[in-house]
Amino acid sequence: MTATDLSPEEAYRRDRLAQELLSTWSRQQIVEWLQQLNNADYREDMRARLNQQRKEMPR
Repeated sequence: MTATDLSPEEAYRRDRLAQELLSTWSRQQIVEWLQQLNNADYREDMRARLNQQRKEMPR
């Protein structure tokens, strides 16, 4: 399942998860979490969402 195949609800859930991780976890914790994910599609989708959310966060 690619990011374009996601339901709007699932896309929203993943965006919210990315926001939560960025606001509460260290960079190293996020890196380790991504590395332990077995589903490559999910891992790459979350990596992209994390990067996008990081760009959009106020500094």
